[in-house]
Amino acid sequence: MDLKYIMENVWRGKMNKLGDIAMSVLVALAFSAALFALIAFMSFDNSYLKKDAEYSAMRDEVGFTYRYIIEESRIAGEISIQRGGDIKTNFQQIMQERAVPIAGAKQFYELIQVGEFSFTSKGDKHILSVPDVIIESKSGFNKYIRNTEIILEFDN
Repeated sequence: MDLKYIMENVWRGKMNKLGDIAMSVLVALAFSAALFALIAFMSFDNSYLKKDAEYSAMRDEVGFTYRYIIEESRIAGEISIQRGGDIKTNFQQIMQERAVPIAGAKQFYELIQVGEFSFTSKGDKHILSVPDVIIESKSGFNKYIRNTEIILEFDN
């Protein structure tokens, strides 16, 4: 190819236009893909945010109930040790007096009421153990369950 051929055919547009058709199709496809992505973004539903808030609320409720049970057990344990006598019976009575109806803690209070816990003494320390405590929270058809064991150590 010499310079004269390039000048007459390439620069003046006398070559075939097949590359122009392919480029036009490519531009059309890119435009339609961008339009499809825009429609998909615009029609996206944010309902997952509501579900996430619901799950977070259930998780927070279970966490609060767990901390509540720990604190109530600590207070009742200290009072029952100070009273003297049978610590387990004292603990049951105090927990029955202090029981506040929290939905997720119902099973814990049932375990205390029927005596399915232990209060052991090791030297001048007392250990409260409540096995298989189930704390739960419900919201609609969803349920969040935490299965745990409560072990607290008290000094005399």
